[in-house]
Amino acid sequence: MLFVFVVLFWAAFEQAGGLMNIYAQEKTDRMIGAFEVPAGWFQSLNPLFIVLLAPIFSSMWAGSARSDATPPRHARWCSASCLPASASSPWWPRCTSTPPPARRA
Repeated sequence: MLFVFVVLFWAAFEQAGGLMNIYAQEKTDRMIGAFEVPAGWFQSLNPLFIVLLAPIFSSMWAGSARSDATPPRHARWCSASCLPASASSPWWPRCTSTPPPARRA
């Protein structure tokens, strides 16, 4: 069963360089004030969050191990699955309720 989820994850993850970039360009509102965020910048968010958040989560797990408060294995697996999925939830309403912008000539 885990094999299916791993295959689906990597199949979706590999879309980030192509299909997701096109989706960001065509179907999301990238305006912040008068500045339009280039669609390619969205590809840098994953590595940025990994670099910024890895030390925080690492110290959390190390701290819980020292205090013998390590969560059970299934709880860690569930949090490792749910946290990345919930990371995109703030953008769901924006992506689904905004009509595509007009094409530029």
